[in-house]
Amino acid sequence: MKFILAASLLIATTSGAYVAPTTNYDRCLTPSEADDIATAISNGIDVDLFPDKVAPDQSSYWDMEYHGTYKILKNTQDTISTSYLLYQCGLSTMPFNDTELAQFDSVFPVPYEGGIVVTATTQIPNVEILGRRDQISALAITENLVSSPCLSQVLIPEGKENGSVTILPLYNDTAVEDYLAANPDSLILGGSWDSAPKMKNKVVISDIGESPQKAIDDGVDVNEAQAEWL
Repeated sequence: MKFILAASLLIATTSGAYVAPTTNYDRCLTPSEADDIATAISNGIDVDLFPDKVAPDQSSYWDMEYHGTYKILKNTQDTISTSYLLYQCGLSTMPFNDTELAQFDSVFPVPYEGGIVVTATTQIPNVEILGRRDQISALAITENLVSSPCLSQVLIPEGKENGSVTILPLYNDTAVEDYLAANPDSLILGGSWDSAPKMKNKVVISDIGESPQKAIDDGVDVNEAQAEWL
């Protein structure tokens, strides 16, 4: 039995050995891993880099499709209707060409290792729960509404440069776009109120009013989803 299990996880390829992961990668692929995966795919081997999968069992307005080396996150709210290509970080080749990429509103490698721009205070706890506070690079919210003690210590209000997180003007798409131009690897977390939901590098997270207990249940569901792309 152990031999059969080992054989199913270790698939020989011409350049090395593709090892099927038993959990999602929490890092980018190494060059040798990427080469082995590319060789396995060219040899017709089914590759699944996302064995841990999530679905909207207790929440609304989103869906996730899995396709071996990439996944597609969709915001299904009628007024938003966006889709995002999330491909495994470190792949030697993109799963789509430039023309095909145009069908997606944003394209990101995952796990995402760049800076995160937060546009609502309700987004902060989710990012912190996932252990990604250090990736928050800018806040497009009012500084005095930030209740996270750890985050408050690293803010850079206008004209003060003693922190690592920049405060951007509230509800100012031009300021966010200017920040993105200067920091092109940033990921922007938008919301259902967003006036520019299809802005480059933005992922819109929709929310709805609900009872406290349902909010807790849905929050767990959404946290699991965000763990898939943060």
